[in-house]
Amino acid sequence: MSRDVFTSVDMTLAIAIGFGIEIGTNSVGSDDALLKLGALPDNGQLHGEVWRIAIYSFLHFNWVHLLLNVGLLLWIGRIVERQVGTGRGALIYFVSVLCSAAVILLVHNWHPKEGATVGASGGIFGLLGATLIISYRQNGDDRLRRLLWVVLVVGFGVSLLPDISMAGHIGGIIGGVASAGIGRELARQLANRARTLILVARREERLNELRDELRNLNAQLNMHVRVVDLCRKSEINELIDWLNQNKVDIDFLINNAGLGDYGPFASSPPHRNDEMLQVNIVALTTLTRALLPQMIARKRGAILNVSSSAGFLPIPGMSVYSASKAYVNSFSAALRAELRGTGVSVSGLCPGPVHTEFGDVAKRPGGEPERAPEFIYVSVEKTARDALAAVESDRPLVIPGLAMKLGMFLVRITPMSILRLAWRLKT
Repeated sequence: MSRDVFTSVDMTLAIAIGFGIEIGTNSVGSDDALLKLGALPDNGQLHGEVWRIAIYSFLHFNWVHLLLNVGLLLWIGRIVERQVGTGRGALIYFVSVLCSAAVILLVHNWHPKEGATVGASGGIFGLLGATLIISYRQNGDDRLRRLLWVVLVVGFGVSLLPDISMAGHIGGIIGGVASAGIGRELARQLANRARTLILVARREERLNELRDELRNLNAQLNMHVRVVDLCRKSEINELIDWLNQNKVDIDFLINNAGLGDYGPFASSPPHRNDEMLQVNIVALTTLTRALLPQMIARKRGAILNVSSSAGFLPIPGMSVYSASKAYVNSFSAALRAELRGTGVSVSGLCPGPVHTEFGDVAKRPGGEPERAPEFIYVSVEKTARDALAAVESDRPLVIPGLAMKLGMFLVRITPMSILRLAWRLKT
């Protein structure tokens, strides 16, 4: 192994020296003493002492804390170094430490308390996240991936213990991982796989543009364009009648249309709520009910319901939208169970933030679109690619992007009582 860069072994020695200083100054286990050495304050206030960000990860509370982190660092650090080299491995580690510090300070500034935060676990979680991503990209060893996921789950489980920094672990992972749009991209990626596509939307000019684009991709592709406003039940019924009259057999139904709204429910436009429920719930349910019997009779077919990660938890300010997507998630899971053994599969796509026009459409007059941190966003291309891969492999659920996968995993295992407490503290 090259010695001209900072390796996991070098980092382990540096951490050991840091703990030696703690022993020499009788600082082990003392928040006050650790703060003097360079720990991050749990009140979230640095007061200009930015040097603490460079020091805190070399300090540890006790021998157990030290040995656990050193053992994981040597194991996971060596894996990363074999995957990407020692230079990139060191970069991933230090970026993860910085991100971990940033999230710790942000959370503790929002919810200050007494005490200190130390430890290399933010950097280790960053290496763990990077290892998982690289392993998936390189089609690495399945056994290693399963083991890494176990370590990750156990690590986040430990984060729930008192005095353990969940914020630091999440920040480390972030550092290591360093509608119109989705539907359009799904059509693009299907253009060279399907013989016939039926494109449905309410804006004719967009449909015609997409039809021309797809024909350039595949001149043999047979396409039908139907202008339908899914907010109107009568137009949905007309679409179903057209399919029946023309004896069009649908093998793959993508329920992609969706509407959102940002803002308090009490001031929400009633017509907007009606439209959301009609498009997100009624249209999806009606089309699925109309086309499903044909699929069952042919003993083949697939349904992709485009939902949202917002469907996994109630979201203040998006109450109707998140509730409508919770319906889609529940409906998809139940329908999949009903169809077991019929040859028809159901998959749910639950993306997080994606750069599409959704935010601009969902914002209220005079308001600004909601924006998430950029690292959470997943490209439209990857979202569509992951969705089609999930359908092909008959997976029940797909959440594109490692950051969103981890975030939604934590959300789904967090008791609602804790979420309510978080909302109360935020307000």
